[in-house]
Amino acid sequence: MAANMIQFHIKGKRYEGSSDWVLGEVSFDIAAGRSLSIIGPSGVGKSTLLRIAAGLDESFEGTVERSEKFSMVFQEPTLLPWRRVIKNLTLLHPAVSDKEALSMLERVGLLAKANDWPLQLSVGQQRRLSLARAFLGNPDLLILDEPFVSLDEVTHDNMVQLTQELLADSGAAVLLVTHDRREALQLTQRVCELRGSPATLHEVD
Repeated sequence: MAANMIQFHIKGKRYEGSSDWVLGEVSFDIAAGRSLSIIGPSGVGKSTLLRIAAGLDESFEGTVERSEKFSMVFQEPTLLPWRRVIKNLTLLHPAVSDKEALSMLERVGLLAKANDWPLQLSVGQQRRLSLARAFLGNPDLLILDEPFVSLDEVTHDNMVQLTQELLADSGAAVLLVTHDRREALQLTQRVCELRGSPATLHEVD
């Protein structure tokens, strides 16, 4: 796959039983250390595109190749409520020591919460834990599906700043889907818009 962390080249996507195409022809590559945001209105197909990019949806026409070492942050934190905060990190990354996990929790401001249960955390803290879990694996590619949606303005801005800091240290390639153009410009080097029906990708000036 050379220096590209993801090569996304699809001819189209439609759901089983439907004659309507959700996505038309969509192509992009993201090289190591580079980043791309895809913006667009709700319902246009952004999350569908991201599910294809992450390998969660294999029913499409075309090809997608990605690094095997990737992490994904969903709209919801997708934590294990029956495992303590630190175990939500080490269970997914068994090669990571408790010391390394605690260091990451300190990095995201959750060191004091290491032995709490996820449901004891605020929504913002749960999102921080989800970010910590994604970055702890040192991914080549980070896929973000509107990870800051529904947060208040202050928490949102703090999360964007934290993500910027973590990205600066990780060097991971980034694919971000968001409806927030300002967020896209803050976090990525390139911004494209998904629009139309079927939806296709367009560069944003």
